[in-house]
Amino acid sequence: MRRANSVTFPVALFVCTVLAWYGVDIAQVVKSPGSAGQFLSLGLLTAVWITGAFAVIRFTQIFIWDRLVANYLGAPAPRLIQDMVAGVIMMIALSGVLTVVFGRSIEGIVTTSGLVGVVLGFSLQTIILDVFTGLAIHFDRPFSIGDWIRMYGDMDGLNARVLEINWRTTRLITDTNEMVIVPNSILGKMIFTNYNQPDLATRFEVEVCLDYSVPVERCRHVLLAATHGTEGILEEPAPLVLLGEMTDTGLKYIVRFWIKPWMPHSPTTASSMVLTNVVQNLQFAGIGQAIPKLINFDSRSIPSYSDIGHHFDRVNVLRKITLFRSLNDEEFEALAESASSQPVLQGEALIRQGDAGDSMYVLVEGLLDVYRTGEGNTETRVARIQAGRFFGEMSLLTGEPRSATIRAALNSVVLTIQKPAMVRLLENRPVLVDHLSRSLAERRLADKARESTTANSLQEQSDSLTDQFKKKILGFFRVVFDGSSKLTA
Repeated sequence: MRRANSVTFPVALFVCTVLAWYGVDIAQVVKSPGSAGQFLSLGLLTAVWITGAFAVIRFTQIFIWDRLVANYLGAPAPRLIQDMVAGVIMMIALSGVLTVVFGRSIEGIVTTSGLVGVVLGFSLQTIILDVFTGLAIHFDRPFSIGDWIRMYGDMDGLNARVLEINWRTTRLITDTNEMVIVPNSILGKMIFTNYNQPDLATRFEVEVCLDYSVPVERCRHVLLAATHGTEGILEEPAPLVLLGEMTDTGLKYIVRFWIKPWMPHSPTTASSMVLTNVVQNLQFAGIGQAIPKLINFDSRSIPSYSDIGHHFDRVNVLRKITLFRSLNDEEFEALAESASSQPVLQGEALIRQGDAGDSMYVLVEGLLDVYRTGEGNTETRVARIQAGRFFGEMSLLTGEPRSATIRAALNSVVLTIQKPAMVRLLENRPVLVDHLSRSLAERRLADKARESTTANSLQEQSDSLTDQFKKKILGFFRVVFDGSSKLTA
């Protein structure tokens, strides 16, 4: 209805001018040339041509550009083309006024305008090239408003989002939030990559060089786990780890992953996040980057990373666990001695929701998925556990049932800490109960942190939870304080 109304006024004005023109006594005008009636007739006929042109322009705008073309393209028709068509219609109307109304020949005007056009063409050839290149961009549609593109050539490596395509220029905004205005003639000669077409998912890759002494499959698992665990990386298509070239330093691994650029991370940020996660996973697994080899290099001088079974690795892993930050060197040694490594195959459930347990785990390598069972006995993945994280501490220290099901997203390795190991630690140093209770309380508050929580209320909740966890630990281990900082069974 709005479109019909918007074309009503120019059409009504055109009809009124036509009726007014026909209402003039033409015969009287011919008998009295130069009379006011003749001038009125000529003015009305001129108005007929002009109002008719406006009516055609409005009709073209509403029924052709806004309906047919927009529906066909799936986007608004280019403003540049609309303006050019409107200009052609108005030029036809003015030519009609000169030839039909005033009986003037337009040959001289056309000849003169042609000469003027040649002169202007030479002087404005850059502008004209920009305009026609802009038309080609509108028709060819190599990119659309909002697309992210990467340009090469004079602007090599520039990533930018298309904001506007005008008569002469295309306006871009870079990923550093800077406005770049590129003439269409220059843009038409450039090579660029469109990240949004044909599909928004775009592949990127990073390279990592690792030592030959590390088994290839283990490197694959660690790198895949790090990539899968990076925020914003698409699960489909899935990340890949390929073997690159063999160098004097080590074996290169190509880590490929897919993202939706700038939704929310740019390619540079995503690559940085993947590399950060890769470094953290490699460090936690005890795998170092390859280093240049000397002529007298002896592979026996470095430890083998084929497994995590040796004692030194376990101590280092446990030192990185915040729950055990109060342990001393001897206690770390004792806990590492009693801890055991356990492989978990992809898809295997390590623990199940609701089961009883008296052990906790530290993920050393791989990636684990956390599932919770809801209504209808359906499992929903709620989180992912990356290397360096621990879980199951509530069951180990308080005997609470497992709160979730943990499955291996990839082949993984965990360190398992059993209740007897904790009993020995608490018997030797009872004050650890306080430290462990405080750590559990801080972890619980971190999981349930609320923006409205004040510092005072946080301290109060921490103290309250610490007391609760202390009672649970003492009850689960069946020990009480006897007043002399010792535990009695």
